[in-house]
Amino acid sequence: MIPFLTNSSGLIIPSEELLEAVSVLRRGGSVSLLPVSNDMAPFIKAGCVELIVKPCSEIYIGSIVLAQSDCGLVLHRIVDVEGKSITLMADASCWEQEHCCPEDIFGVVSEAKNALTGKDLRINKACLWRKLKFVRRPLLTVLNCLH
Repeated sequence: MIPFLTNSSGLIIPSEELLEAVSVLRRGGSVSLLPVSNDMAPFIKAGCVELIVKPCSEIYIGSIVLAQSDCGLVLHRIVDVEGKSITLMADASCWEQEHCCPEDIFGVVSEAKNALTGKDLRINKACLWRKLKFVRRPLLTVLNCLH
């Protein structure tokens, strides 16, 4: 598993290991990532979820992708596709969005597992969460208090 850090805007701080992972994805391989920030909470909690990322063959709204956006390298969810313009957004974000093109997507999260138990997690079932962006902050506060 390759751990990676993000800054306060959810942009990935590139490391040698992560750049190698992008290279592996470009060559058609799969990689395992371990996020160490909460910009994709509540579905992906820092240090708790192992993400398997494979090369992207098709683009779907709701998919979580590793992409080079207009703001930098991100691992965020696709929230809109219009022609060749793809809009990405972190699950923990209320407003901030990034944009990219299909060729800027290095890979898509194909599965997620609890990093400790190996149990499969369902992180792509976030349809309702995407529609609740106006109340995400209070909901995240409540969810964080419950854990």
